[in-house]
Amino acid sequence: MAANAVEFRLSDGTSLLVQEADLRRIYEELWDLSDHHGAISTAALLIDEARNYGRYRSYPIELNADQSEALREAIAHFAKLSE
Repeated sequence: MAANAVEFRLSDGTSLLVQEADLRRIYEELWDLSDHHGAISTAALLIDEARNYGRYRSYPIELNADQSEALREAIAHFAKLSE
C-alpha cells in the first residue's frame, strides 16, 4: 500500500488507492451521489477512515458491488473537478 493512502478492494477484485488528503473531498462527492445505492455506506467508511487514518483498520477495505460503483463514480467526478 502506498504511504498516506487508503486501499479499497472493489467487488471485482481490483484495488483503488485514495490519498489521505483526498478522503474528505471524495466523501463529499459520495454525499452528492446519496441517491445511488452504496454511496452513503461508502461515505461512512471514508469519513471513519479520515478520522482514524491508519488506526484500527486492516487493509484493504472491502467494498460490495454497490459501494464499489459509488466509489468509482465519486472518484471520477472528483477527478473532473480537479482538472
